Amino acid sequence: QVAPGDAFGAMLEQNRIADDPRSPRQLSPDQPPFTTERVLLTVDGEEITAGDINQLVSYYRSFRPGATDILIRDAVAALIPGRVARARFAVSLVSMDVRIKAAAAQADLGPEDWFKLVERFSDDKEEDAPADGAYVFGREQAVQPFDLLAHTSPKGKLSKPFLTVYGFHVLEVNDYERAERSRDDQSFVRHLLVMYPQLKEWEAAGKDIRAEIKQMVAECKIQIEEAWLRNMVPPKLRSNLVVDRFQSEQ
Repeated sequence: QVAPGDAFGAMLEQNRIADDPRSPRQLSPDQPPFTTERVLLTVDGEEITAGDINQLVSYYRSFRPGATDILIRDAVAALIPGRVARARFAVSLVSMDVRIKAAAAQADLGPEDWFKLVERFSDDKEEDAPADGAYVFGREQAVQPFDLLAHTSPKGKLSKPFLTVYGFHVLEVNDYERAERSRDDQSFVRHLLVMYPQLKEWEAAGKDIRAEIKQMVAECKIQIEEAWLRNMVPPKLRSNLVVDRFQSEQ
């Protein structure tokens, strides 16, 4: 899984690298919005913590500075789909975890034929999916936390398995191009995906899995742990807030 929120400091340290134009940029050194780790909200019972938000806000600040409240809201919106999928497909996580760890162990052995690794382990079978798992991503072209890790991970080091709305991934940054504007940076990665079996079934049945995911998100239930967080929930999902102890404050 992605490092929990209390690993924010470790992530900053990980990115204190030489100013190499072929390596990812450092995360923003500015004070994160939350100084104490705590659960801020739950989505279908799955937690989003202060540390989760701090990581994404620090990432956003590194290429598109803006008002902190807006960045927090963007972070919440980016994290919700992954929490919805984790809650909906929880029964599959154990078997998926075994498979992605086996894939990571093989990839971590050293120079490896990624064509064979992708063929053996990866469920990234879209029509235009590369046979060696290699992609080029600009910022915010991928779901979170894939996007964050693709633009902050040390070059040449395989990530630990992490979850997105599609399932478990491992990725490796092979090269990086810094643009004149940090928002235009590009990351060259290769990755393996162990997809949620339910998504694979939908895909095999000809369903548009992105549309199905969008519908799942539209139906989710959100519980906030602090009253002010109402305004940090994306406007289109505020009707999904469950009746809570803050209702009298409206």
